[in-house]
Amino acid sequence: MEKTRKIRCFTTFIILIILIIILLIMNVCIGTVHISFKAAFATLYDHSDRVGRIVWDIRMPRAIAAMILGGALALAGYLLQTFFIIQSRDLLYSAYHRELR
Repeated sequence: MEKTRKIRCFTTFIILIILIIILLIMNVCIGTVHISFKAAFATLYDHSDRVGRIVWDIRMPRAIAAMILGGALALAGYLLQTFFIIQSRDLLYSAYHRELR
């Protein structure tokens, strides 16, 4: 049972990483100025043309900032849920034991 759970978690993790990469590429390519995947990939080597400036000065910083902000929001939500679940469980536990006395 534990082995299938590890495989399922690993598979889910790989799928999510692939999805993030695909969405990052789409985020860089789709916009007011349409940039093909080939042109976006070519900007890895040459940043001087118009497409390279659009990708590296505008779209890539926005995409990276969105990924960092999304991760921070997910972490904040996890921490808030952890904090309030523990607090509410302790309050219910103490209220239950007060009634038993």
